[in-house]
Amino acid sequence: KKGGKKEDSAKEAPPKEEAAKKDEAPKKEEAPKKKEETKKDEAKPKGKVPKVSPEEVAKQTASALKEILAGIAKPDAQKGNDSFIPDKWHSRYKDVLGQYKKFLLSQKDKLTIHEFGNDVWKVSKVGEKPPPADGPMPKEELWKKQLKSAWTIYCGLTPDQEQSLQNFTAVLKTDGAKE
Repeated sequence: KKGGKKEDSAKEAPPKEEAAKKDEAPKKEEAPKKKEETKKDEAKPKGKVPKVSPEEVAKQTASALKEILAGIAKPDAQKGNDSFIPDKWHSRYKDVLGQYKKFLLSQKDKLTIHEFGNDVWKVSKVGEKPPPADGPMPKEELWKKQLKSAWTIYCGLTPDQEQSLQNFTAVLKTDGAKE
């Protein structure tokens, strides 16, 4: 029986060698193609980027600009140290137009961003007087701004059907917070 097993393993050896050849490094002819593919992959942004027609981008841009211009025209839209951000930008516009602040920066002919430091900025129409800065954010307000930022990130990373205040705050109980 032992002799038979050796013979069986000897019979199986050629397929293993063929499998090893398949796992070997690519031939010289194939290597440059893979390098070119790698360079192309590096240039692409990571994550899901939907392919959108230029018409859809133009439509979303017009809609977003209309909403932003209407929003910043309201007197209390950027009250305190809050910047005007359209409701649910992350779910309505981000996939097509990108991050909100980067979108604003791309609209230099229509909008201006005014930086006040400490992550406080406001937006206005080009040529208009900048909204007033309210000075440094009081410590009592800082945690609220950071919480809003955390919620925005949570909403951007969590599928809509899984988003809930209960799921968002569940992490607080597991991180040693007081009950």
